[in-house]
Amino acid sequence: MKHRSFFWFMLPSALAMLVFIAAPIVSVLIQSVYAPHEQVIKVVESCSIFGCTESTTVDQDATSALRDAEPLGRFVGSQIYTDRNH
Repeated sequence: MKHRSFFWFMLPSALAMLVFIAAPIVSVLIQSVYAPHEQVIKVVESCSIFGCTESTTVDQDATSALRDAEPLGRFVGSQIYTDRNH
């Protein structure tokens, strides 16, 4: 078989291997160095005639804005593999 014929014969298979094997592996490697964003927590102090109490709430708007700004999450690099408490 001539080199030119072999090239055109193998090209569709090589492209399919790149798309279906190599691209997902690269995607997983990129996603594995990111961790999900932590929720934005607000501490609210409510005072009444009986005293003041603190309560914590999740700021949904700030959390969604943070997730919209960086959809992959926060970059942690290789620390995600060495930190046992992530």
